Amino acid sequence: MNRDDIMNIVHAHSDLNIFGAIVGVLENGTIHRNDSYSAAQRIIAICNKEMQRLVKIYDVTIAANQAKGDA
Repeated sequence: MNRDDIMNIVHAHSDLNIFGAIVGVLENGTIHRNDSYSAAQRIIAICNKEMQRLVKIYDVTIAANQAKGDA
């Protein structure tokens, strides 16, 4: 596995953790005002979409390296 692939995987994993933490905070009762709920839901949707993109990057990079016998 080359350095670029390793960094790609590491950064995707790190970003997944950050976006997951944001979702976790927003989903666990930290929003107290009803008028803030819709904003929280939009942020959660954005984070979920980005996490799907990051998982795909992570999975594709791992699979490509496994196919080459590098992982």
